[in-house]
Amino acid sequence: MRDLPPYEMCVGGEYVPSSSRKVFEAENAASREVTAHTFERDKEDIDNAVRVVAPVTAYTYLFINEPWSSSGGSSLYELMLSAGRLI
Repeated sequence: MRDLPPYEMCVGGEYVPSSSRKVFEAENAASREVTAHTFERDKEDIDNAVRVVAPVTAYTYLFINEPWSSSGGSSLYELMLSAGRLI
């Protein structure tokens, strides 16, 4: 099992290694057999994932889910103005 390539993180639809490139072995708890290799994640990796995914999540929450998908144009206009002020 040592010749397996390490699993990468899927961030924004792309598979990427960790920033540190450190790898650890995942073991079967019962047999202690190495079943996979994966990159260790750290704060930088998590921050990057949040930075990439947050805009998509915000869009889905605001414009796909209720009540914004059924709101009139003026409500969305006010929302966009408020969001722009925060940025």
